[in-house]
Amino acid sequence: MKLFTEEQIEFIKSHVVGRGNADLAALVNNRFGLSITARQMKNWKRNHNLSSGLTGRFEKRKRSG
Repeated sequence: MKLFTEEQIEFIKSHVVGRGNADLAALVNNRFGLSITARQMKNWKRNHNLSSGLTGRFEKRKRSG
């Protein structure tokens, strides 16, 4: 059984960058009337080699001047 339809997969792929798992799951749930959890989204992304590009770490600021 597939978790997402092809339309939902394309939507996820086009919105994954820069979004955390909870945010992406909420976006998909609102758009398609689903009830996907952040954990399900995390596992699905990992299994399909998708990354948001977020590291979970604070980046050092570059000093200007």
